[in-house]
Amino acid sequence: MHFKTLTALIVSTLAVSVAAGPTPTPLANGVVAWIVDFQGNGADLTGGSSDELTPVGTNAIQSGELDQQWGIIQDQNGDGGYSIRNVNSGTYLSYTAAYTGAQPLGAQLCGSQYDPVGWTFYETSKGPGFYNIVISPSGGPALAITSWSKDSSSVGNATPLTLQPYNPGSPAAEQEFVLYKPQ
Repeated sequence: MHFKTLTALIVSTLAVSVAAGPTPTPLANGVVAWIVDFQGNGADLTGGSSDELTPVGTNAIQSGELDQQWGIIQDQNGDGGYSIRNVNSGTYLSYTAAYTGAQPLGAQLCGSQYDPVGWTFYETSKGPGFYNIVISPSGGPALAITSWSKDSSSVGNATPLTLQPYNPGSPAAEQEFVLYKPQ
């Protein structure tokens, strides 16, 4: 009798833990950082352009390159989300389907001058400084910023950043924040 009660309690606790998902990780507001992918490349706003929908991919980190520096700003609406803003252009990190209403799965990341996207950060198993950067679109699964390997890219030296299903164990979805320190 006690075994059944204990088993039911454990199973119900596990179900609640899985349903709740991981806890978002708070970050310091106003930090300027490089966002570094699993290959050691930094998120790069192409040409540092402030043009709407300018692609964001990854390239080798260049010290002092403002196109690769991103400000992390806590949203004021109290939901624990953050916007990510390019230091050079002032545009927000967004994705190509953000304003069309299309499902964002597979969408390329880009810069946008308009409403910032609310990103959530989940610390990975590598520990502090390593995060999955995730959005949870209405009516769809959670999606993470995902970097593609150089081998799969046809964009020259840059590799695209896209939104793919959130998989906490995927190295391609794991980004490191390296705080920018002027030299």
